[in-house]
Amino acid sequence: MCIKFAISQERESEILVFYYLRKYNKTKWKNIDLKYRVEKASV
Repeated sequence: MCIKFAISQERESEILVFYYLRKYNKTKWKNIDLKYRVEKASV
Protein backbone atom coordinates (compact mmCIF):
# COMPACT_ATOMS: atom_id res chain seq x y z
CA MET A 1 0.00 0.00 0.00
CA CYS A 2 2.92 2.35 0.67
CA ILE A 3 3.84 2.32 -3.01
CA LYS A 4 0.30 2.97 -4.21
CA PHE A 5 0.01 6.12 -2.12
CA ALA A 6 3.36 7.43 -3.33
CA ILE A 7 3.11 6.85 -7.08
CA SER A 8 1.98 9.41 -9.63
CA GLN A 9 -0.83 8.73 -12.10
CA GLU A 10 1.51 8.43 -15.07
CA ARG A 11 3.19 5.47 -13.36
CA GLU A 12 -0.07 3.73 -12.47
CA SER A 13 -0.09 1.23 -15.34
CA GLU A 14 3.53 0.30 -14.65
CA ILE A 15 2.78 -0.34 -10.99
CA LEU A 16 -0.29 -2.43 -11.82
CA VAL A 17 1.87 -4.68 -14.00
CA PHE A 18 4.46 -4.77 -11.21
CA TYR A 19 1.89 -5.97 -8.67
CA TYR A 20 0.46 -8.50 -11.15
CA LEU A 21 3.86 -10.06 -11.76
CA ARG A 22 4.79 -10.02 -8.08
CA LYS A 23 1.69 -12.04 -7.28
CA TYR A 24 3.09 -14.99 -9.22
CA ASN A 25 6.71 -14.77 -8.13
CA LYS A 26 6.91 -13.12 -4.71
CA THR A 27 10.49 -14.20 -3.97
CA LYS A 28 11.89 -12.88 -7.25
CA TRP A 29 10.15 -9.51 -6.89
CA LYS A 30 10.85 -9.02 -3.20
CA ASN A 31 14.05 -7.05 -3.75
CA ILE A 32 12.40 -4.91 -6.44
CA ASP A 33 9.52 -4.20 -4.05
CA LEU A 34 11.99 -2.86 -1.48
CA LYS A 35 13.75 -0.81 -4.16
CA TYR A 36 10.44 0.76 -5.23
CA ARG A 37 9.57 1.63 -1.64
CA VAL A 38 12.88 3.44 -1.21
CA GLU A 39 12.63 5.26 -4.55
CA LYS A 40 9.05 6.42 -4.03
CA ALA A 41 9.69 7.49 -0.46
CA SER A 42 12.48 9.78 -1.64
CA VAL A 43 10.39 11.39 -4.40
